[in-house]
Amino acid sequence: MQSKKFTYHWVIVIACFLLMASSIGITTNCFNLFTVEIMNDLGYTASQVQLMASIATIMMLVGSLIIGPLMKKFSMRVIMPIFGVIISLSFFLYSRCNSLTTLYILSFFVGLGRSGVSVIPCGVLMNNWFQEKRGLATGIALAGSTGGGFVFVRIAKVIIASVGWRSAYMILGATAAIIIIPVSLFLIRENPSDKGLLPLGADSALQAAPTAKEEPKPVATGISRNKFLKTPAFWMLGILFFMISVVNMGVQSNISIYLSS
Repeated sequence: MQSKKFTYHWVIVIACFLLMASSIGITTNCFNLFTVEIMNDLGYTASQVQLMASIATIMMLVGSLIIGPLMKKFSMRVIMPIFGVIISLSFFLYSRCNSLTTLYILSFFVGLGRSGVSVIPCGVLMNNWFQEKRGLATGIALAGSTGGGFVFVRIAKVIIASVGWRSAYMILGATAAIIIIPVSLFLIRENPSDKGLLPLGADSALQAAPTAKEEPKPVATGISRNKFLKTPAFWMLGILFFMISVVNMGVQSNISIYLSS
């Protein structure tokens, strides 16, 4: 008997795609559309406005360190809607700002909220739900950031041109909430067992396993976080990823404001 090709595993992939599209796709990819508008309206320099993106990025990094322990204690269906409210409300409230201080404070919360609904939780979900096709599923899920950027950047341009940057912040912040919160509450399931399923590929592995004499399962090995932080491998990986991010996101987030202004 053939197994179903479309199962709830792929619903989780679609849910993560939507989460990435409405978090990274809106709050990161649309950022530079607003910077020139804020500079012209409030009279700030490019470097002053760009600090908003730096604060959000740093807080996303800090939030990524927090979200892991939180997911061990609480269900994702509790944590993710809370972070969804934080990111969407903060982005919405950009529309009310008239000073750098309030812009920076809200950027703090935008970055924090982003950490709880994007890369880390989506990566955990892909790991929980897939043994086979994990790379494919992860690639589709994380592509939501690019897909969301492709769509929302064009929407944001139209809104800004029509009703201004403040209204655009309000509309996009509300859109993020409309997508993130229902998806987190009604589609996300942390483990396949919540839907009476196994990780994709686990059932075939069980069928292929010998039944006459079962070999003992290998004991999972690894290293604790505290010990890993003290190893050269951790710092080498950290420095390399930092350098990649500087070249990639650093240029992406900063160059367009100077080209457009």
